[in-house]
Amino acid sequence: MARKKRDYTALDANGNKKFCTVNVAFNDLQFVAQKLGVSRDGPVQNYLTDLFMQNIVDFMPRESGLLISKMSKPYSTKVRVQGPYARFLFFGLKKDGTPVNYDNDNPQGTSHWDRRMAAARGASIASQVKAYARRVNKK
Repeated sequence: MARKKRDYTALDANGNKKFCTVNVAFNDLQFVAQKLGVSRDGPVQNYLTDLFMQNIVDFMPRESGLLISKMSKPYSTKVRVQGPYARFLFFGLKKDGTPVNYDNDNPQGTSHWDRRMAAARGASIASQVKAYARRVNKK
């Protein structure tokens, strides 16, 4: 059965076109994100990064606590962990390419601690950020 072709030039009994076109477009997305607080430097992004920093320490290898004490937030979207061995512990390989032995005071501490934290607490953090964003946008 062939489809009936629509005639978009046809007029109704009152002389009006039989269709309506509505243009739907966001204002500048950067403006919308800023207004909602989810822009790069907005309060929601800062809250997310702060939550990340609070939770990540439970998944970082720990012996003396120096690695955790050298963690900082240089920008609202970045967390930096400084130390001569931070990169090796994160990737799980020593300078010579041998694997790092994660026998430390933190049983959850291992390589790629960001992924481990996201797997364990990602849903909880997402719901906390969602609730925070709602509170911020009610004001």
